[in-house]
Amino acid sequence: MTDQPVAPLSPVAPPRPSRSWAAALHYAVFAALLLGGALYLWLKPPMINPVTDPQAAKALAIVHTHRAKHAPTLLQAVNEMVHVRESAGKKVRVGEWHVEKQAEGHYVVKVMFREQGTRNWIEREYSWQVDVARGKAHALSMPSIDLMRDEDLAPVDSTMPMPVS
Repeated sequence: MTDQPVAPLSPVAPPRPSRSWAAALHYAVFAALLLGGALYLWLKPPMINPVTDPQAAKALAIVHTHRAKHAPTLLQAVNEMVHVRESAGKKVRVGEWHVEKQAEGHYVVKVMFREQGTRNWIEREYSWQVDVARGKAHALSMPSIDLMRDEDLAPVDSTMPMPVS
């Protein structure tokens, strides 16, 4: 063995990641989330919470309790459609009931019905125009016409504003 002098090892700290780069990344992610939330709130469709608006709750109740073609009420007709399709082994999803205000005392009530087809999901939007003062509901979409009784299929009231969506 040769006696070579060994140089003492100097402690070398591992390189630290740049704190400014990590902080900038955190701020960028926070800003993107904040901007995304603001855009969602600004662009989302105008839905009304029926609990906070008594007229909207009344409009929803008018649609739920309106007489249907093959069931006592429209709500029961929608639930029966779900039950029949599920018992046939099909996958079915019913969305939340939404209430949109058109004008004072006039609302649109909607529910989305999704059924799994052979390749894709089939979507049907059931929508009704409601005049709360008169307690009347008119079908706005073709699927909702299928649920209404024939004597209730009056033309849509032309004095009520049409929904824009």
